[in-house]
Amino acid sequence: MYPAPIESLQSPTTINEVLRQLTELRGITREGRDLRIGAMTRYVDAASAPELQGGAFAAIADAARLVGDRQVRNRGTIGGSLCWNYVAACTPVAALATEATLILSSLDSAGMVQSRSVVIDDFLTGPMETAREPNELLRTVLLPGSAERSGSAYQKWGLSTATLPVIGIGIRLWVDDQDVCKTAHVAVGGLANGSQRLTAAERMLPGRKMPMRKSPKPFGRPARPSISRATAGPLPTIAAS
Repeated sequence: MYPAPIESLQSPTTINEVLRQLTELRGITREGRDLRIGAMTRYVDAASAPELQGGAFAAIADAARLVGDRQVRNRGTIGGSLCWNYVAACTPVAALATEATLILSSLDSAGMVQSRSVVIDDFLTGPMETAREPNELLRTVLLPGSAERSGSAYQKWGLSTATLPVIGIGIRLWVDDQDVCKTAHVAVGGLANGSQRLTAAERMLPGRKMPMRKSPKPFGRPARPSISRATAGPLPTIAAS
Protein backbone atom coordinates (compact mmCIF):
# COMPACT_ATOMS: atom_id res chain seq x y z
CA MET A 1 0.00 0.00 0.00
CA TYR A 2 3.02 2.28 -0.12
CA PRO A 3 1.80 4.10 -3.27
CA ALA A 4 -1.31 5.24 -1.41
CA PRO A 5 0.38 7.97 0.67
CA ILE A 6 2.36 9.04 -2.40
CA GLU A 7 -0.87 9.59 -4.33
CA SER A 8 -2.46 11.33 -1.30
CA LEU A 9 -5.11 8.60 -1.26
CA GLN A 10 -4.37 7.60 2.29
CA SER A 11 -2.55 9.01 5.31
CA PRO A 12 0.32 6.87 6.59
CA THR A 13 -0.31 5.41 10.05
CA THR A 14 1.78 3.68 12.67
CA ILE A 15 0.06 0.35 11.93
CA ASN A 16 2.41 -0.28 9.02
CA GLU A 17 5.42 0.22 11.24
CA VAL A 18 3.97 -2.12 13.86
CA LEU A 19 3.38 -4.82 11.27
CA ARG A 20 6.95 -4.49 10.03
CA GLN A 21 8.18 -5.58 13.45
CA LEU A 22 6.32 -8.90 13.28
CA THR A 23 8.94 -11.28 11.97
CA GLU A 24 6.38 -14.02 11.25
CA LEU A 25 4.90 -11.75 8.57
CA ARG A 26 8.23 -11.41 6.75
CA GLY A 27 10.49 -13.71 4.82
CA ILE A 28 10.29 -16.60 2.39
CA THR A 29 10.29 -20.22 3.53
CA ARG A 30 9.89 -23.54 1.77
CA GLU A 31 7.38 -26.07 3.03
CA GLY A 32 7.78 -29.25 1.05
CA ARG A 33 7.32 -28.25 -2.58
CA ASP A 34 5.48 -25.02 -1.70
CA LEU A 35 6.82 -21.55 -0.93
CA ARG A 36 5.39 -19.27 1.73
CA ILE A 37 5.97 -15.52 1.42
CA GLY A 38 5.17 -13.39 4.45
CA ALA A 39 2.77 -10.58 3.57
CA MET A 40 5.18 -7.94 4.91
CA THR A 41 8.09 -9.15 2.78
CA ARG A 42 9.50 -6.13 0.96
CA TYR A 43 9.81 -5.98 -2.80
CA VAL A 44 13.58 -5.59 -2.54
CA ASP A 45 13.83 -8.82 -0.54
CA ALA A 46 11.57 -10.79 -2.88
CA ALA A 47 13.48 -9.53 -5.91
CA SER A 48 16.73 -11.04 -4.65
CA ALA A 49 15.39 -14.13 -2.85
CA PRO A 50 17.21 -17.28 -4.10
CA GLU A 51 13.96 -19.26 -3.89
CA LEU A 52 12.39 -17.03 -6.53
CA GLN A 53 15.21 -16.93 -9.05
CA GLY A 54 14.27 -18.89 -12.16
CA GLY A 55 11.75 -21.66 -12.43
CA ALA A 56 8.11 -21.76 -11.47
CA PHE A 57 8.00 -18.63 -9.30
CA ALA A 58 10.38 -16.29 -11.11
CA ALA A 59 7.46 -14.05 -12.09
CA ILE A 60 7.16 -12.91 -8.46
CA ALA A 61 10.82 -11.82 -8.37
CA ASP A 62 10.45 -10.15 -11.78
CA ALA A 63 7.46 -8.14 -10.58
CA ALA A 64 9.19 -7.13 -7.34
CA ARG A 65 12.26 -6.04 -9.29
CA LEU A 66 10.24 -3.89 -11.69
CA VAL A 67 7.97 -2.17 -9.14
CA GLY A 68 8.17 1.61 -9.09
CA ASP A 69 11.31 3.34 -7.91
CA ARG A 70 13.97 2.53 -5.32
CA GLN A 71 12.03 4.07 -2.44
CA VAL A 72 8.93 2.00 -3.20
CA ARG A 73 10.92 -1.22 -3.59
CA ASN A 74 12.59 -0.68 -0.22
CA ARG A 75 9.40 0.17 1.65
CA GLY A 76 6.55 -1.49 -0.23
CA THR A 77 5.51 -5.09 0.45
CA ILE A 78 4.14 -8.04 -1.50
CA GLY A 79 1.05 -8.28 0.70
CA GLY A 80 0.42 -4.56 0.59
CA SER A 81 0.35 -4.59 -3.19
CA LEU A 82 -2.09 -7.51 -3.29
CA CYS A 83 -4.46 -5.90 -0.76
CA TRP A 84 -4.24 -2.54 -2.51
CA ASN A 85 -4.85 -4.24 -5.90
CA TYR A 86 -4.19 -1.12 -7.93
CA VAL A 87 -5.31 -1.39 -11.55
CA ALA A 88 -1.75 -1.32 -12.94
CA ALA A 89 0.16 -2.98 -10.08
CA CYS A 90 2.78 -5.60 -10.97
CA THR A 91 2.36 -8.05 -8.07
CA PRO A 92 -1.30 -9.06 -8.67
CA VAL A 93 -0.45 -10.05 -12.24
CA ALA A 94 2.48 -12.22 -11.14
CA ALA A 95 0.35 -13.77 -8.39
CA LEU A 96 -2.36 -14.68 -10.90
CA ALA A 97 0.18 -16.28 -13.21
CA THR A 98 1.69 -18.37 -10.40
CA GLU A 99 -1.62 -19.49 -8.86
CA ALA A 100 -1.01 -17.93 -5.45
CA THR A 101 -3.25 -18.75 -2.50
CA LEU A 102 -3.64 -16.12 0.23
CA ILE A 103 -3.91 -16.94 3.93
CA LEU A 104 -6.06 -14.43 5.84
CA SER A 105 -6.47 -14.32 9.62
CA SER A 106 -8.90 -12.64 12.00
CA LEU A 107 -10.18 -12.95 15.57
CA ASP A 108 -13.48 -14.69 16.29
CA SER A 109 -15.96 -13.60 18.97
CA ALA A 110 -13.97 -15.50 21.61
CA GLY A 111 -10.73 -13.77 20.65
CA MET A 112 -9.29 -16.86 19.00
CA VAL A 113 -7.34 -16.62 15.75
CA GLN A 114 -9.11 -18.11 12.76
CA SER A 115 -7.71 -18.37 9.25
CA ARG A 116 -9.02 -19.02 5.78
CA SER A 117 -7.44 -19.59 2.38
CA VAL A 118 -8.50 -17.73 -0.76
CA VAL A 119 -7.15 -18.47 -4.23
CA ILE A 120 -5.85 -15.38 -5.99
CA ASP A 121 -8.53 -15.51 -8.72
CA ASP A 122 -11.21 -15.15 -6.03
CA PHE A 123 -9.25 -12.67 -3.91
CA LEU A 124 -8.94 -10.01 -6.63
CA THR A 125 -12.51 -8.87 -7.18
CA GLY A 126 -11.93 -5.66 -9.14
CA PRO A 127 -9.72 -2.55 -9.31
CA MET A 128 -8.71 -1.64 -5.74
CA GLU A 129 -11.16 -4.25 -4.43
CA THR A 130 -10.43 -7.63 -2.82
CA ALA A 131 -12.21 -10.37 -0.90
CA ARG A 132 -10.42 -9.42 2.33
CA GLU A 133 -12.87 -8.56 5.10
CA PRO A 134 -12.27 -5.38 7.17
CA ASN A 135 -11.30 -7.43 10.23
CA GLU A 136 -8.87 -9.68 8.36
CA LEU A 137 -5.10 -9.49 8.07
CA LEU A 138 -3.24 -10.99 5.13
CA ARG A 139 -0.55 -13.20 6.67
CA THR A 140 0.89 -15.34 3.91
CA VAL A 141 1.12 -15.70 0.15
CA LEU A 142 1.36 -19.41 -0.61
CA LEU A 143 2.83 -20.50 -3.95
CA PRO A 144 1.96 -24.08 -4.91
CA GLY A 145 4.62 -26.73 -5.53
CA SER A 146 6.98 -25.98 -8.39
CA ALA A 147 6.52 -28.82 -10.84
CA GLU A 148 9.48 -29.91 -12.93
CA ARG A 149 9.74 -28.35 -16.37
CA SER A 150 7.79 -25.32 -15.29
CA GLY A 151 8.81 -21.68 -15.52
CA SER A 152 7.33 -18.21 -15.15
CA ALA A 153 8.13 -14.60 -15.94
CA TYR A 154 6.65 -11.12 -15.62
CA GLN A 155 7.32 -8.06 -17.75
CA LYS A 156 5.91 -4.56 -17.82
CA TRP A 157 5.88 -1.91 -20.52
CA GLY A 158 5.56 1.78 -19.73
CA LEU A 159 6.79 5.22 -20.61
CA SER A 160 9.58 4.99 -18.01
CA THR A 161 11.00 2.31 -15.72
CA ALA A 162 10.00 4.09 -12.49
CA THR A 163 6.31 4.52 -13.23
CA LEU A 164 3.32 2.22 -13.21
CA PRO A 165 3.15 0.11 -16.36
CA VAL A 166 0.86 0.86 -19.25
CA ILE A 167 0.49 -2.90 -19.41
CA GLY A 168 2.07 -5.83 -17.59
CA ILE A 169 2.07 -9.51 -18.53
CA GLY A 170 2.72 -12.54 -16.32
CA ILE A 171 2.97 -16.13 -17.53
CA ARG A 172 3.68 -19.57 -16.16
CA LEU A 173 4.13 -22.58 -18.43
CA TRP A 174 4.43 -26.34 -17.94
CA VAL A 175 6.07 -28.39 -20.70
CA ASP A 176 6.45 -32.13 -21.21
CA ASP A 177 9.71 -33.99 -21.92
CA GLN A 178 9.30 -33.07 -25.59
CA ASP A 179 9.17 -29.35 -24.74
CA VAL A 180 5.51 -29.15 -25.71
CA CYS A 181 3.38 -26.85 -23.57
CA LYS A 182 0.91 -28.79 -21.43
CA THR A 183 -0.64 -25.96 -19.40
CA ALA A 184 -0.35 -22.18 -19.38
CA HIS A 185 -1.43 -19.47 -16.98
CA VAL A 186 -1.37 -15.98 -18.46
CA ALA A 187 -2.36 -12.77 -16.68
CA VAL A 188 -2.44 -9.10 -17.62
CA GLY A 189 -2.54 -5.83 -15.69
CA GLY A 190 -3.23 -2.25 -16.71
CA LEU A 191 -6.74 -2.87 -18.00
CA ALA A 192 -9.60 -0.66 -16.90
CA ASN A 193 -11.19 -3.58 -15.03
CA GLY A 194 -7.98 -4.57 -13.27
CA SER A 195 -5.62 -7.53 -13.28
CA GLN A 196 -7.09 -10.68 -14.75
CA ARG A 197 -6.34 -13.99 -16.43
CA LEU A 198 -6.15 -14.14 -20.23
CA THR A 199 -8.08 -17.34 -20.77
CA ALA A 200 -7.99 -17.07 -24.57
CA ALA A 201 -4.18 -17.06 -24.51
CA GLU A 202 -4.18 -19.94 -22.04
CA ARG A 203 -6.21 -22.02 -24.48
CA MET A 204 -3.93 -21.21 -27.41
CA LEU A 205 -0.56 -22.17 -25.89
CA PRO A 206 -0.99 -25.87 -24.97
CA GLY A 207 0.33 -28.12 -27.75
CA ARG A 208 2.89 -25.58 -28.94
CA LYS A 209 6.61 -26.29 -28.87
CA MET A 210 8.28 -24.36 -26.02
CA PRO A 211 12.00 -25.25 -25.86
CA MET A 212 13.34 -24.94 -22.32
CA ARG A 213 16.48 -22.82 -22.30
CA LYS A 214 19.42 -23.85 -20.19
CA SER A 215 19.58 -20.64 -18.18
CA PRO A 216 18.37 -19.46 -14.74
CA LYS A 217 15.25 -18.12 -16.49
CA PRO A 218 13.69 -20.95 -18.51
CA PHE A 219 12.04 -18.51 -20.89
CA GLY A 220 15.00 -16.20 -21.37
CA ARG A 221 15.48 -12.63 -20.26
CA PRO A 222 12.40 -10.42 -20.30
CA ALA A 223 12.17 -7.57 -22.71
CA ARG A 224 13.29 -4.07 -21.81
CA PRO A 225 11.54 -2.73 -18.68
CA SER A 226 10.33 0.32 -20.55
CA ILE A 227 9.56 1.53 -24.05
CA SER A 228 9.83 4.94 -25.61
CA ARG A 229 6.90 7.15 -26.46
CA ALA A 230 7.65 6.52 -30.12
CA THR A 231 7.12 2.78 -29.72
CA ALA A 232 4.29 2.92 -27.18
CA GLY A 233 1.85 2.68 -30.08
CA PRO A 234 -1.31 0.79 -29.21
CA LEU A 235 -0.48 0.05 -25.58
CA PRO A 236 -2.51 2.98 -24.15
CA THR A 237 -5.50 1.69 -26.13
CA ILE A 238 -5.01 -1.81 -24.70
CA ALA A 239 -4.73 -0.42 -21.18
CA ALA A 240 -7.88 1.64 -21.60
CA SER A 241 -9.97 -1.16 -23.06
